[in-house]
Amino acid sequence: MRSLLDLKTNIISFVEKNEYYALCIGRLVLMLSGFLMIYFNICYNSGMDTVLIPIALSIFCAVIPMSVGMVVLELYCLLNLTGLGLEVVAMVGVMFVIAHLLYFRFAKGTLYRSVLTPVLAFVKMPYIMPVTCGLRGSAGSIVSVLAGMMVYTLLAGVKANETVFLGTTDISATEKMVLLINQIIKNKELWLVLFAFLLTDILVYAIRRLSIKNAWRTAYLVGIAFNMVVILVGKLLVGQSDGIVWLLIGSVVSIGVAMVYEFIFMDLDYTRVEQVQFEDDNYYYYVKAVPKVMVQARHKSVKRFGQNPEEDFEEKE
Repeated sequence: MRSLLDLKTNIISFVEKNEYYALCIGRLVLMLSGFLMIYFNICYNSGMDTVLIPIALSIFCAVIPMSVGMVVLELYCLLNLTGLGLEVVAMVGVMFVIAHLLYFRFAKGTLYRSVLTPVLAFVKMPYIMPVTCGLRGSAGSIVSVLAGMMVYTLLAGVKANETVFLGTTDISATEKMVLLINQIIKNKELWLVLFAFLLTDILVYAIRRLSIKNAWRTAYLVGIAFNMVVILVGKLLVGQSDGIVWLLIGSVVSIGVAMVYEFIFMDLDYTRVEQVQFEDDNYYYYVKAVPKVMVQARHKSVKRFGQNPEEDFEEKE
């Protein structure tokens, strides 16, 4: 345990001292995941069919603000969809605009979740997102996750119906638009997941704010179990049994991710709880203080001796 605490302390210290480079590395990993997701799943433009483009764009997005990088990612997505027709490009573009409006209204500062959610959804592991939102985000930060799930569903629908959009079947532009709209409007599984994610976020957010022992642990365990049960029961009710295995696997993986999340951000020492009381002119305060588990950086003492006593000194690193 001591070695893990030392590792966490060293990582935190490194990030604090090299914040700019740490942010660049984080953006690089996130944006590269997003660009590669698009490249391997919806690359329908022959001019974009090289992996060097997403790699180069990821490096560029790593050194610019996240909001600008998100626009670059969306433009790259739209360019890859031009091979399916302007109807598809227009529909996906409208979805991006709606997602941006929701983000700026309800979930500013959580744009990375809009990228991470569809990436995890493509690998069938989005179930940790509402839990992490409830643990660290505000009440409205779940909007970015919900928008990300809608974008994923639309792109997955495009991929599933690529033969229709590629023109191998006789279908009009209007029918293509209706097909795309139905990917959202009539998708029962999507609305079930959005409903479960929203309730899970509210539940986790409410529990982790309680003044109880191990509030975070209780919050994510209850939230993951609740999310799994709601989606599982919903799937059975609508008669869609596919994806249940991935739901169970994703829930187990979510517990492991949440444990790491708790260790990094909210590892508390409940053996040293302090109760503080004080007052001002208008209120009397009762404060419960729970210290985080931290370790001090280890110091090395070096003694050097000169030939003369006045030259002797001790220095610490």
